[in-house]
Amino acid sequence: MNGDAQSDLLRQLQDLNLLDFGQGYSDLSGISGSDIAKRLEQAFGIGEGILKPGMFSGIGADLVKQMMPSTYSPFTEAATQPILGNLVKSFTGKPAKIAAGGLAGSGGFEQYKKSATDVYGRDVGTVIGQTKAQESSAFDKIQEIVNQWKTTAQSI
Repeated sequence: MNGDAQSDLLRQLQDLNLLDFGQGYSDLSGISGSDIAKRLEQAFGIGEGILKPGMFSGIGADLVKQMMPSTYSPFTEAATQPILGNLVKSFTGKPAKIAAGGLAGSGGFEQYKKSATDVYGRDVGTVIGQTKAQESSAFDKIQEIVNQWKTTAQSI
């Protein structure tokens, strides 16, 4: 999921009169099947009352929440704390002292630091990748729901 895809989805929702300018994804869970039916009738020029509320499932608050980065902040913090602790230990523990005690100018400690920070970066990247994958999955589900709404309305 990238910023362009998010902007495109918001624009689609605004074009369908499902969100007003300035509203965001957090407002999606407040849209009922009745609202969706009425607004899609307007957007596609379908006669009033043709589309029924039961034809459109809303977007649940849980799904919207799964798309928000703030949902994953506690997980990210909890998962990266031990990784950071390991990095600190690697710079202050016995292996660091051994690496620093090599011949002057040998670059042993610099290589050791680079290796430790590479491991830290990889592990933090894995955590962030996991949360981004979950956000992206929720976004894809929302996009799929909106596409279903449009397909239903266009088929009338």
